[in-house]
Formats: sequence, structure tokens, C-alpha cells
Amino acid sequence: MRTKLLSYIMLALGLLCMAALGCRTLVDSLTPVMVPKQALQYVGRSDGWTSLRDARDIRVDILITHRDRQLELIRDVEDDKYAFEDALQLVEYNIKEAEELQALVIGSSEQPFSILGILAGAFPGLAIGSLLLKRPQDYTKDQVEAIVAKRLAETHNQVNSKPI
Repeated sequence: MRTKLLSYIMLALGLLCMAALGCRTLVDSLTPVMVPKQALQYVGRSDGWTSLRDARDIRVDILITHRDRQLELIRDVEDDKYAFEDALQLVEYNIKEAEELQALVIGSSEQPFSILGILAGAFPGLAIGSLLLKRPQDYTKDQVEAIVAKRLAETHNQVNSKPI
């Protein structure tokens, strides 16, 4: 009987120790907590009434989600910074090339000779020469207009004379 009583006492002490150790977890699982919708949406959950244990887990999830989002934002800022610098350098390089081309064609204070300046002297002579030189087989403006009017009249007559 004594061993039986000792067994019961040991069993009771064991249960008491287990209850003492697991009591917090048990009580936390039974204690209801209302977690706001905004907090649940932030971590992607949908359950509103939860236990204290779940609320503590949600708090950890919120901290982790916030850290992850902050890291993503930092990476996005770095990516944008590099994209901005690349785009700006490319545009500045293209502007510099265009200004060099403009200086070559038109001229600048650093480049006194330009293609346009060199060719400017040739254009008046070419224009005058083209007016003075007429080949024998070239038509005049009046001749071209007369030929076009004649061909249009012939085409018009051919179209109107065909039966439908």
C-alpha cells in the first residue's frame, strides 16, 4: 500500500511539474486575443480572434515582414540609383556626341572650320549653274504641264467611253 501511495504521490508530483512547466503554453493557448485587421493584413493572415500564443507569433511575423520589406526597399533604392546613374551618363554621352557633330557641321568657337561653311561657297555656284545649263532633251515647266494635262484628258476619255 505504501508503494501504491508513493506511486500516486510521484504521479501527482509529475503531473504538477508538467502542469507548471506547460502551464504557460496551456494558458496562452486558451487566452483569447483580438488582433486588428491591419496587423493581420500586414502579415497576410485572415483570422481575427486568436489566442495569446498566436498573437505572439503574429508579432514575430510582423517584425520579420517589416524587416523583409525594409530590405526590399533598400534594394529598390540601390537599383534605382544605379539605373538613374546609367541613364544619366548615357544621355550626357549622347548630348556630348551631338554637340560635337553640331560643332563639326555648323562650327563653334573651338572649331573654326565647318562642313556647312565649306559647302556654303559651293551652293550658290551650283544653283546658278543648274539654272544656266539646260540639256536639249529637258522639258520646260510649260511643256510638262501640257503633257500631263493631255495624258489626263486621254485617260478620262478612255474611262468614260468604256461600257459598264
